[in-house]
Amino acid sequence: MRLARTEKTPRHASNKRSAAMSDDPDGKTNSFTNHTDRREVIRRMGHSALGAGISLGLLETMGCADSKENAESTHKYESRNMVEGMSYRPFGKTNLMVSRLAIGGDRWDSEVARQAISRGVNLVHGSVGYKTMENQTEALRGMWNKIWYVLKHTGKVEDMGKTLDNCLQTTKQDHVEIMAFVVRETGVTDYEAVKAEFEQLKQAGKVKRLGVTVHTRTVPEVCREVISSDIFDMILTMYQPARKEAIDKELAVAIQRNMATMSMKTIQGIDKKDGARAIAAALASGNICTVLKGMTDLNDLEEYLKIAGASQSSLVSLGRRIRTDKTACDACGKCTACPQNIEIQEIMRCATYYERESTLQDYARQTYREIPAMATAHGCTDCGICESICPRNLPIRQILTDAGQKWDAIA
Repeated sequence: MRLARTEKTPRHASNKRSAAMSDDPDGKTNSFTNHTDRREVIRRMGHSALGAGISLGLLETMGCADSKENAESTHKYESRNMVEGMSYRPFGKTNLMVSRLAIGGDRWDSEVARQAISRGVNLVHGSVGYKTMENQTEALRGMWNKIWYVLKHTGKVEDMGKTLDNCLQTTKQDHVEIMAFVVRETGVTDYEAVKAEFEQLKQAGKVKRLGVTVHTRTVPEVCREVISSDIFDMILTMYQPARKEAIDKELAVAIQRNMATMSMKTIQGIDKKDGARAIAAALASGNICTVLKGMTDLNDLEEYLKIAGASQSSLVSLGRRIRTDKTACDACGKCTACPQNIEIQEIMRCATYYERESTLQDYARQTYREIPAMATAHGCTDCGICESICPRNLPIRQILTDAGQKWDAIA
């Protein structure tokens, strides 16, 4: 079963509601924050959904994997900051109605963020490791009740509380909506321990829902493991076009289990001019509820907002025409065949960040320093296997050498 194409698009915000929002400079009230009855959404969305080619059968499911019986119940989705022009989707078992576009990640610009939220974005992602949380805190002042916050945790299970406390202290909030635990490889995570630690934090009122972030060289395999663990409400995964088919296969299972699905790295390896088309393809896939996109440019925001508010048929059409960037790594994962287990994909990611994203140079250096020395150019035997199997014929060995020369001296 595919992601239900039931979406809510505010069409006629009343003058009364607009006035309520304009009278809310401190974010203390929000007339768009409410609970949406499932039947009411079905009734109000029926016409527009069918206009986008959505069947009534899918319309009735109202979510990633709800049964028809659940759809006919009085289940309610929590909604906030619903603005005309943005489309919203049920976010699986989180019971949230989220915007198709989410912001945050490792790219942050306060002006862009505030503009995005004013246009209906209601999901923000952050991490203590990105060093952008202070800027997020300032940008979101007076707007916290318009968004839900997803916090990424990259450390050990026992450090989840420390990460959460650091976040709450920095943002001056009393809780986050979702904490996303990072899983990078199979066979190493104690999921029962993760669940137990989360439950303690939830009981303390610091977090409401448990998510997982898949950030790895072997995305499909890790997705399969974390989904089968059955402890997570949400999955945030790398979703590169080069591996879309394999990842979609795993996410279809997540949808069946009513997990909320969120993509990142959605335009990796794509010609920058076609970034919006890659996002359209993800949203049209039936397996992605919302796309996380870090942005520092208002022009990019405008382009992505158009996609976030487009009809389903438009998403499908746009997603068919994507050009690749032949000079960029698309994280296809083939270089994991390296006999020396060099962290090629991670080093390539650091190099891309450093060369193409000036705001991420410090993050790229820090990430590189965390890679074991023998998993960098120091451990390379110059066998050339990586280059022989790279579908884009990238000069991988030279990139590894350049990274070492650039960063080893200051590591």
